[in-house]
Amino acid sequence: MGGMDKGLVPYHGRALILYALDALKAHTDRILVNANRNIAAYRDLGYPVVCDPDPDFKGPLSGILAGMRASSSAWILTVPCDMPKVTEEILSKLLKVREGVDVPLLIAHDGERLQPLLMLASTDLEASLQDYLDSGGRRVDQWIDSIPHQIVDLSDSRAQLVNFNDFEALEDTTSKYND
Repeated sequence: MGGMDKGLVPYHGRALILYALDALKAHTDRILVNANRNIAAYRDLGYPVVCDPDPDFKGPLSGILAGMRASSSAWILTVPCDMPKVTEEILSKLLKVREGVDVPLLIAHDGERLQPLLMLASTDLEASLQDYLDSGGRRVDQWIDSIPHQIVDLSDSRAQLVNFNDFEALEDTTSKYND
């Protein structure tokens, strides 16, 4: 993203992170933001900011670990900031599935692929995640495969689960789904 912090990149006049926060507000009054730079800008959004536990950036799993450690809840719901079309209804679907399963991790699937950072994770997984990171693991999919989990079919919401990793993808997302 040209050195820009992805969560602060504007999308239709608003920082990307604001879309994730809007979807989360309907489900909890305890929202944590994981960030490792531009901390003041994220704090200005009105939510506590948690930084990765290791100063060496170890990828998104390190942020999930930070969230687990900071959470006072038995579960955390993670929403990536590069998924601006995610809605509170999509999060409701993910939360509803938890009621009927006995696994510590639920992962969204858009009908074509996993959306591994849109997850509902038990904070009981903290030790497992720490061990995985300590062993040099960084890949979200490998950690997921190492523990019991449930894939949540959100194929009916595929257009809202689109994400991007660069400006070109953001422009394509904008034109492809006709905001």
